[in-house]
Amino acid sequence: MKQYFFVITVFFASICNIRAQTISELKIERLPDEIRVSHESCTSPSHGVIVLRTAIIGLNITMYPPSRIINVNHNRQTNEYILCVEPTDGRYRVIIRHPEFVGFEFIVENVLANKPQIFMLNPKQAGTQPQTAPSQTAASRHPAEPEMIFVQGGTFTMGCTSEQGRDCNRDYERPTHRVTVSNFHIGKYEVTQGQWKALMGTTVEQQRDKNAITIEGSRRVVELSPLSNIGDNYPMYFVSWEEAQEFARRLSAATGKPYRLPTEAEWEYAARGGAQSKGFKYSGSDNLNSVGWFSENSDGVMPVGTKQPNELGIHDMSGNVREWCSDWWGFYTNSAKRDPMGPSRGDRRVIRGGSYSRASPGGWVPVDNSNNANTCRVSNRPNLPYGLFDSGFRLVHP
Repeated sequence: MKQYFFVITVFFASICNIRAQTISELKIERLPDEIRVSHESCTSPSHGVIVLRTAIIGLNITMYPPSRIINVNHNRQTNEYILCVEPTDGRYRVIIRHPEFVGFEFIVENVLANKPQIFMLNPKQAGTQPQTAPSQTAASRHPAEPEMIFVQGGTFTMGCTSEQGRDCNRDYERPTHRVTVSNFHIGKYEVTQGQWKALMGTTVEQQRDKNAITIEGSRRVVELSPLSNIGDNYPMYFVSWEEAQEFARRLSAATGKPYRLPTEAEWEYAARGGAQSKGFKYSGSDNLNSVGWFSENSDGVMPVGTKQPNELGIHDMSGNVREWCSDWWGFYTNSAKRDPMGPSRGDRRVIRGGSYSRASPGGWVPVDNSNNANTCRVSNRPNLPYGLFDSGFRLVHP
């Protein structure tokens, strides 16, 4: 599906007497839809309206998908940013940035004509806030909160690039295409078992047991895959895509930060080293043994961060556990894209990075007698109906 990108930057500091506040975080409050709003700037009553009420000036507002956006206006008298959009029963992702605070994002669903959705945006507290992630000690973070690495946005070639050689899957990794991603932060490590238990309350063994029931035809079959290594500093596994999403939702609610799974484009850009990429085959090196745990050097999951990081300081993006992305899986096209979010629908989710095991996902059956280094390449994207026994994840936020 062709993706588009739409950015509207509104700067009124030079023409408005209101002085921009120095803020660190945003508090987003949903207001009753029946509150009267001034949206004469939307040219037709058939348009959907999203209203952001705030005294903060100089906001940069980005929305996806942008193909339905008509215009964005700022009403200084009512302190409203008014977003006119084509009605949709789907969802919009609204990303808000400002020179003096870390970006924030939220989801707006089911935008209907003549039914404006209204949100109040206010700073949570005053104070200086850098654009990169604030430094936090382990003691000041929520026990489930990951350490984050800032990723400067940029443009890269996604897919089967030359350093991948003959290992590329002709159908799944081609055609290569240019992709631009915006700034974001990504977990330095995969989410660990200790972090998972602190927020979700279950152990790896409990996850294995509760996800063991599968459906084969009309039969319910219990399959208990062997457990790998266990410990608070080991990556979490036996995690479904839906459970990874729930972890992100709970952590966002607990911390006030918009955690989510990375898009496939964000994941590959970060795995390649972002703007500092040296063009390695794996994440951080052409020698997988130095940066990743895979079938030839491990008998199971290993503690996070014990192999060398990639160019950005991110660990384990090749091997250890597979990592869920937010996208539906879909075939590539050769058109250039900006901040793609993947197909709008599908029957399976993207999972990336390879793992310690050569076994087939969802079971314990060897795929072949070779090692699994090929699955740990930065461009590898298997088309799997499901993943579980070696499936983990890491998180991102703006």
